[in-house]
Order: sequence, then structure tokens, then C-alpha cells
Amino acid sequence: MATAALLAGVPGLSAPPLAKADAGSSAQVALDWNLNAVTAVRNAAPAKFQTEGLIYMSYVQAAVYDAVTKIMGRYVPYHDFSANTAGASPEAAAIAASYNTLIVYLGDPDGSLAAKYTAAIAALPDAGKAQGIAVGQAAAADVVALRAQDGRNAATATYGAIGPIVAGTWQVVPPSTTAQTPWVAFMQPFLLKSPDQFRPDPPPTLSSAAWATEFNETKLYGAKNGAVRTPDQTATAYFWNANVINQVNQTFRDFAIQHSLDLGDTARLLAMGELVETDAGIACFDAKYNYLFWRPYTAIRGADLDGNPDTVADPNWLPLVNTPNHPEYPAAHDCLTGALSALLAAVAGTDRINADIWGATDGGTTLTVKRHFDTADALQTEIVNARVWIGFHFRQSAVEGVVLGRKVAHWAMKRYFRPLIDMPSIVARPALSPVSGMQGATTPSFTVSFPSDRVGQGQVYFGSGPGCRELVEVATHDLNPGGTEHTVVVTGNDLPGTVGDNGILPGATYSFEVVTVTGRGVETDDNGGLCYSVRIPRQ
Repeated sequence: MATAALLAGVPGLSAPPLAKADAGSSAQVALDWNLNAVTAVRNAAPAKFQTEGLIYMSYVQAAVYDAVTKIMGRYVPYHDFSANTAGASPEAAAIAASYNTLIVYLGDPDGSLAAKYTAAIAALPDAGKAQGIAVGQAAAADVVALRAQDGRNAATATYGAIGPIVAGTWQVVPPSTTAQTPWVAFMQPFLLKSPDQFRPDPPPTLSSAAWATEFNETKLYGAKNGAVRTPDQTATAYFWNANVINQVNQTFRDFAIQHSLDLGDTARLLAMGELVETDAGIACFDAKYNYLFWRPYTAIRGADLDGNPDTVADPNWLPLVNTPNHPEYPAAHDCLTGALSALLAAVAGTDRINADIWGATDGGTTLTVKRHFDTADALQTEIVNARVWIGFHFRQSAVEGVVLGRKVAHWAMKRYFRPLIDMPSIVARPALSPVSGMQGATTPSFTVSFPSDRVGQGQVYFGSGPGCRELVEVATHDLNPGGTEHTVVVTGNDLPGTVGDNGILPGATYSFEVVTVTGRGVETDDNGGLCYSVRIPRQ
């Protein structure tokens, strides 16, 4: 199936506009400490590979985001924690959160992080510095505690043992000898409910015409020797061989500078970018280690075993660059770049992302050359082609990777990093005022109003605290007729574990989303599926 057809129908998403930089908060500390974190992750021993490295970056950027938003407000935290923010410097909090997270996970064997931390803190004004450091330390400790049992480096079965070729079955490709980070496939995601939440359908059956078409395309275009690639196609393949940890973080930093973001929005961009990318990687590895599909290196050399008369073996075939040591389907760089493209489009508020991305040359992984992408579609199309032309993947694997990444970004950004709405002054979202206010002092309640063009029975999901990952159904609504505005009242009695109206408390934060089950039994999101968080005013 054509790339465009496979990519069609994946919903878009939008994010609230980001604030421009102001004199009151310097985004530079967030940019500097993102680079410091990248350097620390890349220099770590043992080496941190691709998604594994992004996991460590996610720990750091989640802590920085929580520390900054604890002081500046504006957005719902990734995970709330207790800290005294009175007079605290958000710059000091960002520096302290990054540093303290890094030393927990990676240590500081040569003292370089401590030296950078001392210099960065010393450069700040004294006012609010100590308070900010305390907030940053608390944010780091909270993220470390939250993720203490997330499955990082957990033991797994042994995968990919080299031996006689079995049709369709992955084995590690030389010169590698062991599988890369299979534990990532089973790790608790940062945002998603489970690693398999968006697992794609299986790869094509080996007897199919689709398999033969994809096999022969990669065999011709992805070969190291005798390929039909043009020089431009070879350069594109090499470009996307860049180390993804460096590549995506450079893109985030450049994007923040390009759009003159302030500290709060820079911290938010880096956090949602890192966590969305990481969850796309976790979801990708879930599918990889579930399907365990063979790489082109093995498939082309062992084509006489696949039972397809339209595939011919080449026992000497090699890809343009040595094959990564994890299963073929779906393509990891496509999962990550699909998520990246959706993220940039959401933040920019348009598919015209106008983004510069750095890549590699001549088979290396260092960022040495820059390409400009006008649109998210152009970025997605190029990464799909690149992974075929380098000989790492078959086309469906690349396309499914992009689709998976986009789905992860779409789902996660509807539920996390949302603006924090203060009641009763509700900030209207496009075509929607989600919360109309509290009704009466003696019976506190939310009135959730939303338009819907669907017909069926729906539910309102509601919960205490920020974020919509763990919500409880509290009310139902009837969507007959469609195309009209509906209201649902949620009171303290509706909240689990509460007595009377005590469940809705002044000063507390709650979240909700509305989900519809249509007549066909399919769940869909109303309100664009956005997760709304509201803060109840103190009386």
C-alpha cells in the first residue's frame, strides 16, 4: 500500500500557543541543562542506546518541567509534589532539578556536572536562589521516587540468538552478538497506559505479493553494493543514521530558540518532547519484541526459505550501514520521527512546522549537516524512504512506525502538559467552555458543557489531581440528538472514596474528559479528547 494511504486517517492534534520569552525568566538555563544532560547521557558508561538514552533524558526533563511549573504555574505538572515556592527562582529550580536527577541516575565520575552546576548557580542573582534550589531538589526526588519501579534494566528472556535462519524470525545481525535493550519493550511508559496500547497489526505474510514487493524494493535500494539508489537518496539514508538522542534534543532546542520561548514554555517543550519520544520508543520496542520479524540482512540472504516465488535469495547481500541489533518491525527511527513530526506540528499549531533538523553524513552518527522541513508530511515521507534506502527496513515497517509515533503523540498531548484552568475564570478553548463553574457553596459541583455531533451513550471520567491517566467514570450523558450542546453535573458525591460533598475541595486540582461510546460500541473522544484540569478557588 502507498505511504500516503497508510498515513492517512491518523488524527491531528493541537496544543495551546506557547508564550514568547520575557525578561522575567530566562530560557537559557533550560537549554543549557538540556545540552548538559545530553552530554552526560552520551558519555555514560555503559553506553545508552537511542530509546534507552531518551529514557534518561525523560527523567531529567520531567523533573525540570515539574520544578518550573511548580513556581510559574500555567501548566499541569507531570507529577505534583510538595514544595514551598514563595519567592523561589525558577532558573535555580531548573538547574537544581536537572543536576540532581542526573547524578542519581548517571553519577558524576569526572566531576564535570558538579563544576557546571556550581558555575550555573553562581551566575544567578541571590534573590530566590536558595528557595529555587530546594524546589528543584524536591522535583528531582519526586520523579526518582515515582519511577523507582518502572522496569528500567529489568531482566528479560534472551532474544535473537544467532543460528540457522528460520523464515520470518529475527536473529541478531553481525557484527552485533546480543539484542539491544529488550527490557525497553516491557517498561512502564511515562504517559501511555501500557507499552502495547498502540501495537500495530502484524507485518505482511511471507507468501503475499505485498511481501515480495517490499522485499525487492529494499533489496534493490538498500544494498551496500550495486544499489539503484541515487546520490541524493544515499545522502538521505546517511542523514537519518544520526544518533537520535542528539538529533531530537537539538531539534527541540532550535525550535525553542526559533520561537523565542520563555523558561516555562521551553521546559514544557523539552519535557513533552522527551516523554512523547520515549513512549513512542517503548511502544515501538513492544511491537518489535512481540513480532520478532527478520531484518533485510537475514531475509534477503534466506529468501529461499520464505516460500514466495517472487523473492530470490542473495547470500552476500549487505545493507548500506551495519544493521541495528533489535528486531525489524516496526522501524524505531520512524516511530520516533513520527512522534517528533506530530509534536512539532501541535506546538506550532500548523502542519507547516518550518523546522531545521540536523543529521549525519557518510555512515556516521554525529550531527554534521542540516536539512529544512517545511511541513510535518515532508518530514514523515523522508524518514520512511530513508530507512528503506539504508537497508534497515521494509516499507510497511517504516510507515507503521510513523503511524505509531503519531498516535502516541496525539494521545499523550491530549492528556498531559495541558494549561491549568483556574475556576471560575475559565479560559475558553476553541468552540468549547468545558467548565461553567461551581453551583452553590453548600453543594459544590462542576457543570461540564460540551458540543457533540455524535449519537450514543457517553461517560464523563473524572479524578482528583492533574492528568487524565487514571480517571474514574462518574456520570453518563445521552447524546440524542447529536449536534447539540450537552451538560453533565459532577458533584462531590460522584468522586470515589468521598462522603457527601467533601470530594471537591477548595484549592484542589481535578481533571476530566468526556468519552462517547457510539451505537457501534466504539469509544471516541468529545471535546477533541482533551484532558482538562481545573483548580478550585479557595473560598
